[in-house]
Amino acid sequence: MFQEFVINFTLEPRLTVGQKYQKITNAGSLRQLYLDVSEDPHDTAFSCLTDDRGKKVFACHKKHGVEMLVLGEENYPKALLALERPPLTLYCKGKSIPAAETLLSVIGTRRPSHYGKRIASKIVSELVQAGIGIVSGLARGIDGIAHKAAVDHFGYTLVVLAHGFHQVYPPEHRKLFAQILEAGGTIVSEYPWGVGPMTHHFRDRNRINAALGSGILVVEAGKKSGTKITVHEGLLLNKEIYSIPGPIDSPMSQYPNELIRDGAWMAYDAQMILGHFGKVKEAQEKVNAVFQSPLEKTLVQYLDVDEPRSIETFCVQYAEFMIRDIMVTLSDFECRGIVDRISDGRYVLTSRYM
Repeated sequence: MFQEFVINFTLEPRLTVGQKYQKITNAGSLRQLYLDVSEDPHDTAFSCLTDDRGKKVFACHKKHGVEMLVLGEENYPKALLALERPPLTLYCKGKSIPAAETLLSVIGTRRPSHYGKRIASKIVSELVQAGIGIVSGLARGIDGIAHKAAVDHFGYTLVVLAHGFHQVYPPEHRKLFAQILEAGGTIVSEYPWGVGPMTHHFRDRNRINAALGSGILVVEAGKKSGTKITVHEGLLLNKEIYSIPGPIDSPMSQYPNELIRDGAWMAYDAQMILGHFGKVKEAQEKVNAVFQSPLEKTLVQYLDVDEPRSIETFCVQYAEFMIRDIMVTLSDFECRGIVDRISDGRYVLTSRYM
């Protein structure tokens, strides 16, 4: 069974993460890899067809209402395809994941000050009442405050776990975990049932957190906080970074204040953030009106104004489109002044909000 093979493949200890992605790239997709391996008993991944662990994990997910979204399949979140290494699988429980244009990632320290707690709760409550969903990691501190504020004000929130669905970490958030699902929220993880929280899981989780939202709001964070990883991932994905200013003598405001100094948007209230989301929404509506085909829309969303993008990478990430059609569309975009081709062969958009 395809799903059981994928579970075993993600857990296969004899292959490094890089080797797994290389095998998928060589095959063209996870589904094609499954078909290829089925016909080659000498393949390293052949044992993934028969390992009982995949069957047991799949049964646990099914029993507990956890859906399995596989890289390359139609229901896989498009926002994650922008990652250099998107999750091979995303396990999902609750409501379907909304479009990134309606979501904001909220991150920060596990040890917020009274100021940080108050401001995070206030801004999140105003954002969700305006229709913005909140993405965070269910950690202690700012994460938990953001999720709770969203639930308390009847908003949508999405949790990105750093472990499988067999447990809730930290354990004091079990009640909040249940409340999020009851309120119509979503819980996701790239880790299958039985995989516990490891230090590197939290780092890897941050890239998903960054990818699923349209922007990232930093509330409070020390200079050595893991928040920096999420911000770094967000910058790689060209996400808008919003930062809440704080007292210059507060250790938890040092990093947010540095972000503002370095060019992040100063988030002094929810309305400022909503104004930017309005621009993003208008841009999305314009894209939908101007660009008719799925290829045109996907290509425009992939390209950026500030950072040149490789078409070779686009062809790999969006293998469902024919290379000939991609090149014809690019040529048309150049003629219409939508994109520019730079000297090294990469492309940039001519306008951010088209």
